[in-house]
Amino acid sequence: MHVVVQSCKMNTELLARLLELLPLHAEEDDVREEITTAELLAHMAPEGGGCPEAEAVLATVRRLFDALCLLDRRPTLRDRWAFVSFPASLVGHSLLRTLASPDQTLCPADFWREGDTSSERIEEQRRLLRALEDGRLRFGPEGTVQPIRFVHVAWGIVRLGRHFLLRHREDKSRPDAAGYVIPGGRFRLGDLPVAQQTAASLRQLHNGHSDLALAALPDTLKRELEEELRILPGEHYTARQRCIVGPYRKVEGAKNRHAYTEYQFVLYDIQLTPLGEAIVLEGVHTEPDLLAWFTLEDILSPVGRADGRRAFVDALREHMGDGFEAFLQATPDSSGTPYRLTDDAQAIDLPAVPGQPFRIGRTGDEKEQVIPLTTESWALLWTIMAHERGLRVTAEKHLALLGGGWIKLLSAEAEHAAQVLTEALTHLGLSLIQRISGGFLRAAIAPDCVYFAPDAFRYRLTESGQKGELQFHLAADLAPWATLAPAVLHLDLNRNMTRALLAIEMGEDPVGYSEEAMKKGIKEMLDSKTRPFGLRKFVRTVASRYRIVVPKAV
Repeated sequence: MHVVVQSCKMNTELLARLLELLPLHAEEDDVREEITTAELLAHMAPEGGGCPEAEAVLATVRRLFDALCLLDRRPTLRDRWAFVSFPASLVGHSLLRTLASPDQTLCPADFWREGDTSSERIEEQRRLLRALEDGRLRFGPEGTVQPIRFVHVAWGIVRLGRHFLLRHREDKSRPDAAGYVIPGGRFRLGDLPVAQQTAASLRQLHNGHSDLALAALPDTLKRELEEELRILPGEHYTARQRCIVGPYRKVEGAKNRHAYTEYQFVLYDIQLTPLGEAIVLEGVHTEPDLLAWFTLEDILSPVGRADGRRAFVDALREHMGDGFEAFLQATPDSSGTPYRLTDDAQAIDLPAVPGQPFRIGRTGDEKEQVIPLTTESWALLWTIMAHERGLRVTAEKHLALLGGGWIKLLSAEAEHAAQVLTEALTHLGLSLIQRISGGFLRAAIAPDCVYFAPDAFRYRLTESGQKGELQFHLAADLAPWATLAPAVLHLDLNRNMTRALLAIEMGEDPVGYSEEAMKKGIKEMLDSKTRPFGLRKFVRTVASRYRIVVPKAV
């Protein structure tokens, strides 16, 4: 039907006439009226001769009822009005009575106004929007449903060592939703120059590829990082654009902005200054519920961190697919305090107990050096290095363990122990600790150059059928600073390596391997797996004989 819509308000009198003849449906039985469109038009415009306004009103109401699936839409009833059920007829009559009554509304007059809206009101609005948009997306013709909200986002990736900084979303906590995102946020009109902060710009912004919004995203990033992390460009960090991600579409949005949305993200790598790094670390310490460190594994895991916090990175997963993990791994470190010791020639093995010598140098060419440390200083150094290595360390009241291997000193006792430790190491020319303002310290040696003495480990070797298993345990008493959770590493071995190690364990030469193959097997099957765990070598050559240097578990 061709409908001519006049430029006037919908006539409530026409709606009232339509309501008089709107079909009825029995409450208990499947008995219902069926009324033709022609009959309804004749009742709405009894003077005849055609009434474009009545036709427009009727077509609008029909479309509304069809969108809500209230009317029977079978072909045989295409030109008839009949409700599919009694409840459907109730909804239809309720809507039409509302439309026919000039002063009738379905919610308070201020329901949608912005301002001091209560959380209960926001949740009502969110639920309504969610229901509408979920239905539109679920039941719309595939590939034709268009977003009604367009968001441009600037994200700043902060990575310290193995940890990525994420921030809790501004929305309320929802158990079924991942709650942590990359720092940054969405573009706002206020990010534009003042002359462009007008209604005239809205049309340019209402699409997923707005050049106007993209040009303003560097300012969006500055504003968001100042609000969320309290850091300023230049003084505390620099940002380099890395990539653009999108379009990403989803029924999403914080609070009552929940709708089918198209997102475009611009990602920036953040490089902190030493002062900026201290400010970020302090922020995580003072707002642990708002800011949190996630390892790569935490981000990739569907269950998130051990405490249940999960990263909301769906757009990146969708955009990058199998390359998502590689993208995160390639993220440059944001630290403004680079490690001073990064070469294998500067690697160090911490002694298992105070008083034993340190082993320093390239693997196979280590030199022993005795460093006189008190038990407390030794425990503090172990705590620093274990945290640096990513082991599961739980701090006591004196310390706070932060991302990137950083530790914050929380007591005078910890401050004194750190001073004694630093002076003892510096006196012997070992710059193993670095500090920044605010009571923060970290190892000055890169994590992959930190090892623990073989005596700190215990191993168990078992053979089963055609293969074997090698199990390592690492333990240390870090009181009074921290507790080291039992660290365990499992390695699956092939038959030949298992028998070779069993022979070495018995003081015999390995069997089943040539000299060259044995060296290669140790490197590939043992060293490559134990080094990330903090054990430099499990098997060494001593006086031309292979020896296991880790004590056997009792």
